[in-house]
Amino acid sequence: SGDIYAQTSEAVLPSVTVPAHLQNMSSQGSLENNQTITSSGKYDAINLDNSKTITVQGAVELYITGDIDLGNSAKIELDDSYSDFSLTIYLDGSLITKNSSELNNNTEIPSKFKLYGTDSCTQLDFRNSATIYGVIYAPQADVVYHNSIDIYGSVIGKTMDFKNSTKLHYDASLRDTQTEIGSMEIDRWKE
Repeated sequence: SGDIYAQTSEAVLPSVTVPAHLQNMSSQGSLENNQTITSSGKYDAINLDNSKTITVQGAVELYITGDIDLGNSAKIELDDSYSDFSLTIYLDGSLITKNSSELNNNTEIPSKFKLYGTDSCTQLDFRNSATIYGVIYAPQADVVYHNSIDIYGSVIGKTMDFKNSTKLHYDASLRDTQTEIGSMEIDRWKE
């Protein structure tokens, strides 16, 4: 029930540009196993096995030229004991989160985690029981949410496929947060 609205023009989503200081870095290989990251860097991939954790301390930017693959119960967490903490990831490849994986659940502040997919990022796949707090902008990616996914923040992709029991919770604090494409504000809302 309710009104149906059509866009008056096609939405043009700007491409993501990786900052030059990250592009010009030498790759440090892949991030694997339990690690703590305290500085920005360029990596080939993030491959976390089951139950492994990457902890980010401080304000960190990562450029991942390949894929991010989080195994069952794997986590990327931000340490909020630092006065200035955040994680921004620029991703060229795909993102796959497996059962019960988590992104930024330690702080539960969506504005502190941003994932930007470049034009070559074409797949974001969130598997069973994953929880994400963040801003995701991947204009060329097909985004698939499988069973029992909870997302707190905002997500923009080429396509969205919500499967069983997926919930997207917009965080109103994002309207005051600037991203590469501006702020994340609600234009219309309907339940």
